[in-house]
Amino acid sequence: MREKNQSICLVLSYKVNGKWKQKTKQGFKTKRAARNYQDTLLDAVRQEAETETIKDIQDITLKDFTNEIFLRDKKNTIEYGTRQNYIVMLTRFESIANKPIKSIKEYEVVNAYNLLLDRLKVSTSNLSLAYLKTVLNYAVNTYKIIRVSPAQSVEMAKDKRKKEIKAFTKEEAEQLISSIKNPLYKMITLTAYLTGMRYGEIVALRWSDVDFFNQTITVSKSYGLCQNGKFGIKIPKTKNSYRTLHCPARLIKALIQWKESNPIQIDGRVYPTTRATHSNLVIEIGKFKKGMNIHSLRHTFATLLLSETQDINLVAACLGDNPATVARTYVHYTQDIRKKANDYIDAIFN
Repeated sequence: MREKNQSICLVLSYKVNGKWKQKTKQGFKTKRAARNYQDTLLDAVRQEAETETIKDIQDITLKDFTNEIFLRDKKNTIEYGTRQNYIVMLTRFESIANKPIKSIKEYEVVNAYNLLLDRLKVSTSNLSLAYLKTVLNYAVNTYKIIRVSPAQSVEMAKDKRKKEIKAFTKEEAEQLISSIKNPLYKMITLTAYLTGMRYGEIVALRWSDVDFFNQTITVSKSYGLCQNGKFGIKIPKTKNSYRTLHCPARLIKALIQWKESNPIQIDGRVYPTTRATHSNLVIEIGKFKKGMNIHSLRHTFATLLLSETQDINLVAACLGDNPATVARTYVHYTQDIRKKANDYIDAIFN
């Protein structure tokens, strides 16, 4: 603030799109009065800067909006892997990526999407379309660049292929575990089979997460790509992933033996893995049964528990998924559950 014409003048300098600007308000009789007005002036500057910024991006291309605006705004809310998926989406929708968003037409989105369907799997094409819809909706709702998204009415193709869950039978799972010679690989496989935990959750497990007395394992972190693009320990992807699991006596016994026969790691992790552990484990399991991997043990746990309990909510809680995902993923087993429910209804009401 400064004195001008025997009154106090409040001056606020700010930068918009790399250019310095100034906002002033004069006529204050005292410095206290000027200071009291600071917040009001600051709010006015913010609104003005926001309006100017929005005006400056009215002709922005889909590619620039995604990279410079959308991913910037979402840097603290989406994971590194998801961020990369948005970048890949731009390469798949190359025909419209460099066009201004406001000039993209619905038929152009349809044509680009159909080209994807010609060379990629339906599920892969649909995922890219979903990312495109998210970006364009952000341009509509947050930045008001367009009134209606050109992808809004584009329907996703249905995958008519029968989806098969890659799960072992109980006998196969037991045989697999017996066949693995490497102690570390055997323990990771056993943990996946008896708890349904994801690989990333298993290798992030610390001894402090294991309660031997109450026979529980607490899942509160995962291992994978972090925001910096490097592999490391991170928080779980969803709130449902945070959970406390029952640890079967068989696994408790195996963990006790493992702890006694292996030195405690500095970071407290139960399983001292490397980047090569996952790929080596996939090869090991694939040799036992073609097309199977470590995630197949999670499916095995889910299908066995679902077949035994017929309780989708229970299985979802154990897996760290929501019931809708479990019902959709294990549709064959949920059909069996419905059939059993029909039998119960007939028995009760007939």
